[in-house]
Amino acid sequence: MNLRQRFAELLQIITKDIPEREYYVQLGFLTALIQEPFYLYGRPGCGSSLFIRRISSAFKDAKILKLGKKTKAAPRQHQRL
Repeated sequence: MNLRQRFAELLQIITKDIPEREYYVQLGFLTALIQEPFYLYGRPGCGSSLFIRRISSAFKDAKILKLGKKTKAAPRQHQRL
């Protein structure tokens, strides 16, 4: 089995039972694979924790920084007068 086939099989396992969001899981996996940070944000119940668990399960020593819940609105930009 070549590397491309192994990645395809791994991505198929990771995205199992996640309908309509396979692209986001694949993007997160590939970003983690090249060791680049990424930020995952979503409303409660949207599946972001599931995504992280699935993606991190593909790596031995996954480094995950959980920021917690965002309770404040984004800061407003000041308009110039």
